[in-house]
Amino acid sequence: MLSADEQLSECREVFCYFDSKGDERIGVGQVGDVLRALGQNPTEAEIRKCCAHWTDPDTRITFEDFVPIYQSINKCRESHSLEEFVEGLSHFDKEGNGCINVAELRHLLTTLGERLSDEEVDQLLAGHEDSHGNVNISDFVRAIMHAKIVKVTLDPQVLMGSVPRDALVIQAVLKEMGITEYEPRIISQLLDFAYGYTVEILESARSISEHAEKKQIDELDIQFAIDSAACSWRSVNPDRQFLLELAEKKNSIPLPAIKQDFGLRLPNDRFCVIQPNVKWKSTARLRELGDRMSRVEKESTERSVDLSRQTKPESIANILKRRAPDDDDFDTV
Repeated sequence: MLSADEQLSECREVFCYFDSKGDERIGVGQVGDVLRALGQNPTEAEIRKCCAHWTDPDTRITFEDFVPIYQSINKCRESHSLEEFVEGLSHFDKEGNGCINVAELRHLLTTLGERLSDEEVDQLLAGHEDSHGNVNISDFVRAIMHAKIVKVTLDPQVLMGSVPRDALVIQAVLKEMGITEYEPRIISQLLDFAYGYTVEILESARSISEHAEKKQIDELDIQFAIDSAACSWRSVNPDRQFLLELAEKKNSIPLPAIKQDFGLRLPNDRFCVIQPNVKWKSTARLRELGDRMSRVEKESTERSVDLSRQTKPESIANILKRRAPDDDDFDTV
């Protein structure tokens, strides 16, 4: 067992690991994570009780504030009596005869708390299994009461269900994948992800079900929502550097030169023929305009001394071809 100084040194080391801001403090919400990283298994009620006088969830506490909390939780843990351990294992006594199936006990010892190896379990169970494959709970607990590793594993809080069942499921998944060494807070991180992902899937499934006018969410809705989420995860947005390089490449290509007097000259937008208050002038008005322009041009020609500058009056069609229509070519309704 660790001495008081060794325990204090271990506490400080773990405490500093959770100090994300470098101010030698941790958030009140991290107290449970630090305690679990130190091998404790406090319930949420115990954590709330220890941190009750810090009402602001953003409060950051010092190591000196944390030590009394750790000592209080550790003291409660060490005070577990023989009866508490027996009561914890009795939850698995299906027959009510004070015995537990050896296979089920082996499963508890290798999956809950600080998990034991198969070799350690074989050593502990030696001489306790009867001919029916059962183990007497009281005799077994008395025999191993002084083994520290088993006391940790048989924590009554774990056996009596204070550890959430979903956390036990995550632990089982990690074990199945062969992951035995990990920080305790990983369990909470995976649970947070599982919760958020489940909420996202259910919201999508509910929208799908409502769109289909169904009375309830069915398996197809869930599967469609899962497939949609998987597709969104697979689509990776290009990074900033890639977009910058692409933009530079595109901008290096010069735009085509615009030829002088190229293309059609369009009338003023205010007199565009698609506007509701604009229409072409009548044929009579166009003829009148053409006659007026011819007379003006003829008078100008007569006054001109230089015959080379005389111009022959043109028809309305040629005039319209020669220049772009202007405001005088339109009537406003």
